[in-house]
Amino acid sequence: MSLEHTLRKRWKLVAALVAVAVIGVASAWAATGSKASHYVLAFARTGTVRQTISATATLQPVNEADLRFSVSGTVASVAVKVGQNVTAGTVLATLDTASLSAQLAQAQASLDAANEKLAADTAGPTPQELATASGAVTSAQNALNSAQRNLNDTEVVNQATLAPLEAGVRSAQSTLSSDEASQSADKAALATDQQEASRDCAASPSSSACASDQATVKQAENTLATASQSTSSAQSALQSAQSSLAVAQARAQQADDQAQAQVNAATSQLANAQASLQALRTSVPQAQLTADEASVAAATSQLAVAQHAINQASLISPISGAVAAVNISAGDTVSGNAGTGGSSSSGGSTGTSGSSSSGSSSSAGGSPAASIVVVSPGAFEADTSVSDTQIAQVKLGDLATITPDGSSRPDYGTVTQIGLLADQTSGVATYPVTIGITGTPTGLFAGAGAEVSIVVAQHAGVLTVPTGAVHTVGSRSFVFVLRSGKKTRVHVTVGATGSLLTEITSGLSPGDQVVLANLAASPPSASGPAGPGGKRFGGGGKRFGGGGAFGGGGKRFVGGG
Repeated sequence: MSLEHTLRKRWKLVAALVAVAVIGVASAWAATGSKASHYVLAFARTGTVRQTISATATLQPVNEADLRFSVSGTVASVAVKVGQNVTAGTVLATLDTASLSAQLAQAQASLDAANEKLAADTAGPTPQELATASGAVTSAQNALNSAQRNLNDTEVVNQATLAPLEAGVRSAQSTLSSDEASQSADKAALATDQQEASRDCAASPSSSACASDQATVKQAENTLATASQSTSSAQSALQSAQSSLAVAQARAQQADDQAQAQVNAATSQLANAQASLQALRTSVPQAQLTADEASVAAATSQLAVAQHAINQASLISPISGAVAAVNISAGDTVSGNAGTGGSSSSGGSTGTSGSSSSGSSSSAGGSPAASIVVVSPGAFEADTSVSDTQIAQVKLGDLATITPDGSSRPDYGTVTQIGLLADQTSGVATYPVTIGITGTPTGLFAGAGAEVSIVVAQHAGVLTVPTGAVHTVGSRSFVFVLRSGKKTRVHVTVGATGSLLTEITSGLSPGDQVVLANLAASPPSASGPAGPGGKRFGGGGKRFGGGGAFGGGGKRFVGGG
């Protein structure tokens, strides 16, 4: 694209912006003399300035479980496909248990042989006494194994039961936080409207401005009442979710305690049986008996490992949602993930399946890619990054808009996380920021891009001018004001700066007419002369708006400046 084409395109953009400005300042333009009729003007007036930080982001589901088998084996079946909806506790895939069953049988045979050896070596006064004591040890050991398996199964079932309830509490808490933020914003808006109404009505109770302010206050009060109702409903929903979770946790703890009590009782019974057997020992050296006991203990451990492998041969979803990825097929060989259990990106729990963890391909320690990924529907967040020069402006709870790529409809959210460690790219440091999207809007897809705009400052009821009217050189800012038909440079102090309006804290008064553009200037060309004095865009040798951008950079905007 040529420079001339680029400049003319910018001129068209300025013309469009100027046209918008003319709508609000027609009276001021008409009031000027012919000498100033080519200026586009705007009034300095009271308004609201929103200062934002814009960035690109990636959409991610709030709840995601990346599942993988915790034992090695061959995949026997995969029961789900991408896009399929599943509930917590659904079996997603299984391993071929033939080899695992063989290992279990071998472990049981080894334990039986160890017990028989121990029984033979501990023959006492009569064969019948020895047989009885040995049988008691074996029975107690089997009872312990059964009690331990029952405890393992109980813990797995309880975790699968609690996972959706914990997710419900988190969702209710997120909704309440969002509603409370909205209520706070509505309170602030009402206070501002009430102040403005008090000021205008005190000055002129019968004026249209007073009536308009009173209507605005009434509308703000209604908005605050609605927000208060939403907050109350969210608080009730959170209390209900917390109550349901507390009941489920109490029941789960009771079940775990009962199962653990059975394990403790079986352990005690085994110790008693072994002590009784020890009392019958007469002819075998203590060292041999100790070795026999060690063999029994080793065989018992191997049996427990083999039984655990059988229990972990099914991959079970810990959350309800949709299957986002299936990376295994029947016949595939998988390597067990020797993690400590599972988790999800929202803190979900683990089923008897094995494990799950956040991340779509591999985890931090080089863990294998997830076999199956399940995401909860509806709730999304936007992951973005903010430069080290701007991150100090961002606070938890800041409001933000999120516009997915290809969409013109924005969604809304709040900043929920701000990373403490920066990422370095080409010498530039950026910090990760997570924006929780409010509600469950449709049309959002995991991994899709989006544009986000974070509101880092909002000043209401302040004196404002269009941002394009403010020019900055070094640390000083100024505007051009039309006074008695003449354009005059006025130094100003700038507050918050938005994309459309800039706050002026000193230097101007409400009603001052600031210059936006000089329509007498000709569109620029790539070759040079276009305006007065042979200079580019408005004369004076300065570029339009500074750096080629509208209304910034400290360069003059209109001709003759």
